[in-house]
Amino acid sequence: MLKLVAALALCMVSSTALAHEDTFLPIGQDGTLGNLPSSFGPLKVLVGRSSSTTHSIESVLLTSGKFRTKLNPCVLAKFGSISNVKAWGSWYHNLKQLPPYVSIVFYASNGYDSNRPDNDFYAITFSLVDGRILMAERASHNWWGSWRGVPIRPPGKCSGWSNSG
Repeated sequence: MLKLVAALALCMVSSTALAHEDTFLPIGQDGTLGNLPSSFGPLKVLVGRSSSTTHSIESVLLTSGKFRTKLNPCVLAKFGSISNVKAWGSWYHNLKQLPPYVSIVFYASNGYDSNRPDNDFYAITFSLVDGRILMAERASHNWWGSWRGVPIRPPGKCSGWSNSG
């Protein structure tokens, strides 16, 4: 019964997040996210890339005056080759159902096209209040050619990434 309640709650949170359009947050050269209200900033996403290849990510750190959240290396290992990193966020939705958040999206290098809506990606959504990971998703073309997104549960632990490729 508890699992059913948890699943329903997650569905409600996910549908709430989709009920409005997020704000694009440009990532500055130093990792600072733009377009963020001062009450949540400054917020930085620091993406460490491999010295041998710029498409391999070795570290991701989200920092603010309130928190520091570092992604686990076993999560980063699932990303593979990443060509672009972008950010979106929201703080104007119903905060009783979902805290203010920022989503960091890691786009795969395999044919990334900024004009195409169906690029392969990993997205990780963090709370702007305390930095905890709220949800994660992988979207890709599967073996039969269809593009689809799949939630990753649990989002912050490597066990949730085992079936996500």
